[in-house]
Amino acid sequence: MKFLLYLPFFIAFQLLGEWLKSELSLPIPAATLGMFMLLLFLFLIPENKNLTDSAQRLILHLPLFFIPAGVGIMSYTEILKHDSLALSVAVVGSTIVSFILAAWVTQKLVSKELASESESGSSTTQKEVRLK
Repeated sequence: MKFLLYLPFFIAFQLLGEWLKSELSLPIPAATLGMFMLLLFLFLIPENKNLTDSAQRLILHLPLFFIPAGVGIMSYTEILKHDSLALSVAVVGSTIVSFILAAWVTQKLVSKELASESESGSSTTQKEVRLK
C-alpha cells in the first residue's frame, strides 16, 4: 500500500503541466508537459524504489486509462466516417516513418558503440604490446 503515498506525486506533475499550459498558452497537451517535467525531475533525483514500484503498479492498470479516450472517440463517429481515409493514411504513414526513424537511430547508435569498442580494444592491444 506504500504506492498510494506516491500517487499524489504523479498527480502533482499532471497539475503542473495543466498550470504551465494555461499560464504560458502552449500548444502542447498538459499531460505531455507534466510527463516531461516528471522526466526532468527523475533525472535530478537518485533512483527511488518506492517511486518505481508506484509507477509499475500504475502501468499494470494502464489499459484503464484508455477507456476515456475510447469513449471520446466514439462521440466523433461522423468525423471519423467522413475523414477515415485521410486518418488511416496519416496513421499508417506516421507509423512507417516512426519505424524507419527508430531503425536509423538504432543503427547509428549501434555502429557508434561498435566503433568505440573497437577503438578501445585496439588501444588495449597496443598497451599490451608495449608492456612486452
